[in-house]
Amino acid sequence: MKSLPDMYPVVDHEKQLSQIDKSTENVCPSCGCKKETSGHITRCGHPGSVKILTKSGASIVEWLEKQNTGPELTSLIERYLLTCSLRSMTLLLEPGSKLTLLDKSHATLGWEPFVEGRICTLWLVALYVEIVNNDLRTTSEIWARGLIHHLLELT
Repeated sequence: MKSLPDMYPVVDHEKQLSQIDKSTENVCPSCGCKKETSGHITRCGHPGSVKILTKSGASIVEWLEKQNTGPELTSLIERYLLTCSLRSMTLLLEPGSKLTLLDKSHATLGWEPFVEGRICTLWLVALYVEIVNNDLRTTSEIWARGLIHHLLELT
């Protein structure tokens, strides 16, 4: 029989582990912050954490480019990830962007759900338009699954 940690995905690893194993301290291994959460993991200002997040963001951008994701959408995701929630997606959009509707929908979710792999359906619509316009051989659902997979790797 599988143990509980094997059966269920753990988002806040140290937080959850400290509830199961009282000898495990719930602190960020990089900066020592108490009560580490997935939100802290993706915002930790420790140089090592920033380096890891930057590297993970670059990996997501590389994947987006391999998927032939359009430059505006790729750039938006890259810049949003690099801000670590310090700037809203709205501030990152060019005036008159075709992604304004996506931004409004995304704003209701925000940073933490996004980096935890929860995305609004307008991400699929935005990509569907690119698939049709560029005659890409994929579906928006496959693309969204890939994006979610890569986002989950951040935490």
